[in-house]
This record gives sequence, C-alpha cells and structure tokens, in this order.
Amino acid sequence: MSTSAGGDVLMRDDPIRKQLLSELRSLRRAPDALSIVQVSSSPTLVEVVGNGSVEQAHTTLLDVLEQQRHLKESDIVSFFATCGLGAVGNTLEQRLDDCARRLFVDPRTVLRRSNRGADKLSYILRDMSVLYRPLGKINLLQKGNELACQVIVRFPVHSQYRRPDVYIDGAKLEGLRWEVVADPTDPDWNTATETLTGIPLEVRRDVDPRNSVWSIQVYWLMPVWASWATAMELTDSRLTTVLSVTRNYRAELALFFDPTRS
Repeated sequence: MSTSAGGDVLMRDDPIRKQLLSELRSLRRAPDALSIVQVSSSPTLVEVVGNGSVEQAHTTLLDVLEQQRHLKESDIVSFFATCGLGAVGNTLEQRLDDCARRLFVDPRTVLRRSNRGADKLSYILRDMSVLYRPLGKINLLQKGNELACQVIVRFPVHSQYRRPDVYIDGAKLEGLRWEVVADPTDPDWNTATETLTGIPLEVRRDVDPRNSVWSIQVYWLMPVWASWATAMELTDSRLTTVLSVTRNYRAELALFFDPTRS
C-alpha cells in the first residue's frame, strides 16, 4: 500500500486489469494458436472485453493486433506472436524460439517483449471497457447572480482512490474533504461528494460568446479513465454549458453567455 500527498490510501492497481493481465499471459500456454476456444476459458476477457460474448472478445483482440501490425518490434505484436499469431509451435517455448530465430535475438528478449505486450494490452482492454469504471457527475444550479455546484464521484470498492482536485476559473480550491461513504444503492461501490454554494456569476453583455464566463475543472487521477456526466438548471436562457473530458484525467464544465439568445 502507498499514500498520496493528500493522505489518501492507494491500492497498487486496478483488480480487473490485473485479472485481464493474468488471463492474457495464460493464453500463451495454449497448444494451439489464439482462437475463440482459448478466449472462452478466460472469463474476465469475455465479460469485460466482450460484454459477455466470446466472439466479441476474440474479435476485439484481433482488432488490436491489426492496429499494431505496422509497428516494428511492437511489444503487443510480440505478445500475439507468442500466442501463435505470428509464430509457429505448439508450446510457448517453441514460439519463443521461432521468433528469436527470425528476429536474430535471444528467446529471453522475445519473452520480455511479450510480457511488456501483455501488460500494455491489459491497459488498452481495461480502458476500452465500460464496466466497473469510475464515474463522475457535475451538477450545476443557477440562482440569479450565483451558482451552486455539486461534484459527485463514484468508484468500485476495491479500486484505487485518490481525491479529485477542483479548480474554478483556474484557481484551485483548498480544504475539500471528499469524505468517502458506501453507496446506499450498491455495496460494491463507494461515493464522495463536494457541494459548492454561493459562487458569484458575473455576466457582461460585451463578452465574446466563444469565451466561457465561468468554468469548473475536476482532475481525478484513477487507474481507469472515469466516465463523466452533468445535470444543470439555468434560469437565464442566454447561458449554455459544455462538458469536455480529456485524457489527462480532467473533466471541465464551462458556462457560456450569448446575449443574442432570448
């Protein structure tokens, strides 16, 4: 176990990703090349990657391989080769030897590449899945010249957790507690909520409608990229919102004002 600067206890890894990695490594031990038969014995791959369908899980794996084929000495391509897709042999050792002969390297080098490929592939597959991933929601309420904003995060009980960082108009908010409680609707999930009230909203008629008049950014570093949603109640019809999510673990809700709207 480790601890973040804010005192949050962090688990070492996402348990679903670790199980995916275990099953991917096991696929290399099959006597035949990777097929639906081998995938069917990998329950996490079927559930997480195939949404319960063996055929879909197998197709997804082949799609990832096709995307990687053009990359020279790709670790993921090496992994699939040791699964029998790109190398011959009825055992992992025979496939390692075959790859080593063709690449003029030691079999241990091929194995290291394959191990790295399995690890990278587990992250790709976990990130593609909509199952058991962290969820965030930003609720926004306008009352005259003030805003109230509530940020809710929800995550599986056994996943890594770190407190989100919140910025309003680029300024970081200090002192947020993010108290974690059990989700009353599902014991397998935890939630944490922060409610911000009395936020001043200044809207000028000369503002450029392309520029936001207010924004909130939430940075939530988790082992799996979170999904985000928003709900709002705005009394001024000239105000609109845009929710954007970026790959640096940031969700931003921006408020725009268009004086031409009625």
